[in-house]
Amino acid sequence: MAGAKFEGKWVFDRSEGMEEVVASLNLPADKLPKSGQTTLEYKISGEKSFTLNANHPTSGKQTTSTFTIGEKFKAEELSVFAGKDVFATPTWNGSQLVVSGEGGQAKITREIVNGELHTTISVGGKSGKRIFKRA
Repeated sequence: MAGAKFEGKWVFDRSEGMEEVVASLNLPADKLPKSGQTTLEYKISGEKSFTLNANHPTSGKQTTSTFTIGEKFKAEELSVFAGKDVFATPTWNGSQLVVSGEGGQAKITREIVNGELHTTISVGGKSGKRIFKRA
């Protein structure tokens, strides 16, 4: 099962290009996460259902998203970046978990690269990457 490698707790390590994403959304630079602050925890139920708990101390937000591959849901994480409610349908693209907002509003692609969780966020024509290590 492709999703099994995502399961567990991850701690934010570093980012690449997120400054442009944050600037394009007119967010203050202090909203960029710092190493070790943000944590993600993936839980898998069956072959297609995921629960993602995210703790963002910089913003004071904690979010929980429960989704099933191939089924539309309100994507809390994408909604935060887009500044409005975003509904998305998660899919697999090979070993990548892709959550694409309706109408191309925003997209998050997750994949495991050399034991790290790489999360690419695309919104407003800009893309950046957040990289997590296993806790």
